[in-house]
Parts: sequence; C-alpha cells; structure tokens
Amino acid sequence: MLTLAQLQQTMHQLGLSQRVILAHGALKSFGSCDFSPQQLIDTLASKGNTLVMPTFEYDCLANPPQDATNYQQNAVEGPWAFCSPHPFVGHENRITPDMGALSKILLNHPMRIRSVHPINSFTALGPQAKALMARQSYQGLYDIYQALCSDTHEFDDAVLLLMGVGLTSATPIHYAEQLAGRAMFVRWASVAGEGIVETRIGACSLGFAALDDAVATIETRVLVGESLWRLFSLKAFIAVCQQAIEKNPALIQCHSDCVRCRDIIAGGPFVRQSVGAQM
Repeated sequence: MLTLAQLQQTMHQLGLSQRVILAHGALKSFGSCDFSPQQLIDTLASKGNTLVMPTFEYDCLANPPQDATNYQQNAVEGPWAFCSPHPFVGHENRITPDMGALSKILLNHPMRIRSVHPINSFTALGPQAKALMARQSYQGLYDIYQALCSDTHEFDDAVLLLMGVGLTSATPIHYAEQLAGRAMFVRWASVAGEGIVETRIGACSLGFAALDDAVATIETRVLVGESLWRLFSLKAFIAVCQQAIEKNPALIQCHSDCVRCRDIIAGGPFVRQSVGAQM
C-alpha cells in the first residue's frame, strides 16, 4: 500500500518544490493508498508548488452566430449540432467526466483558481495560480504554456507530470502543434453574461503516443505505488514535440479518416461545403 510518507519522499526525490506542476493523472493507477485523493492534490500543491490541471467542459458549446464567417480548417462536416448550450459559469465547477477524478477534486478545492476559457479551462492551486490562470483568454487558449516557457522567468520552473497516463493525455502537445504552425480550431461557446463568444480549441490527441520515442531521452520515470510517473521539463517537452511535428506533420495522425487530424494537418484557412458536425 502506498503511504503518504512515500508519496512525499518521491516528491522530494524528484525535486518537486517551488515548481509549477502541470499534472495529468488517473486516480485508479495508484492502486491501494493510505491517503485520500484530496491529500494527493494537497501534497502535489505543497512545498511552494503551483498545481495546474485541465478542467475542460463541453456543455457550453454553441452553434456559431448566423453572421459568423470564420470557418478555418474547423473539423466540421455538416450542420452545427450544438443547439442547447449550458452557459459557462466558472464557479459552478462543471467539468466533463473524462477529465477524471483528480481534475474534479482540484476544481472543487476552495482555494483553486479557474481560467476563463469556457471549453478548455485550466484550474490551478498554489502561490502562482492567480497570475498564471489570468494568462488564458478565449483566443489565447495556450498562452498559459507560453508564459511558462518564456525566458522572462516570471513563473517558477514548470514541469509536466503524467501520473499513470500516457501522452494522449498531455495537453501541452497541442501547444507544440500551434508552435509548429497549426491553426487551432474555431468554436463558439455560451458564456453567462456575455452570450455566444468565439474561442479556439485543440485538435485530436489520440495519436500523441507516436511521440513516445521523441521524448524518451528527456523524461524521468518512477513507479509510485502502482502508478507510473513520467516527469518532463515542460519547456523541453514542448520543444521536442514541436520539432518532431515539424519534421513529420503526419506523425501524430491517429488514422486517415479522422476529420480533426486531417484538418489540423492541413492547417488552413480554407472553406468547405458542410455535410456532419463533430466536436
């Protein structure tokens, strides 16, 4: 059984103090533990760390306004099908179930700060949470990563921590795609008090495991209970992924029929006749 003391010792061995930790994880990967999921979140956010996790929510997706003309490589075929959006309200703590239990626990922490993006928000806990979450906007969906990789050193050294999950859960790869020249998809969302707003979102992540070989030389692996932790410098991780995508644009395509992979590779802008809608 994994103990809280062992978890804290692992954090110490990995140098996880005074860091920004961008975490993705599966609670079930840990096996038996003598601590609660809340204690896991609190431990990750201890020692001066700022813990960041994705807290995406799709119920707010909306059809575009009738006068919208922004249809750049949008992974949409057919009529828009988001007809009954639930307006995004950050403090309601709604989150799509596939974000997992840990993201939900962090989102419900009384001291957490959530970013403003209605579809692809992030949530943070710790001393730099407020300043970091303020970097995201509806159009600047990955400006949080940009800030963490900046040479200004405004934020503590950032790491990517995968806890029992693979690269298909690693959202920074979407930012690497953007740096490689890919235009993120356009979506519209209902936001309480604002109505329908235009945003950007990322593309398909199902093929991201193809980057395993590329990042192998920059990762640290350790088994924590039954959970395989993979730790990366965030800046190095994004740079390596960007280079791999630029070298082989089709590397992370999940399959030839995926409309999201097809369109993100194509880049845009271009306009198509619409014939089925897909998020």
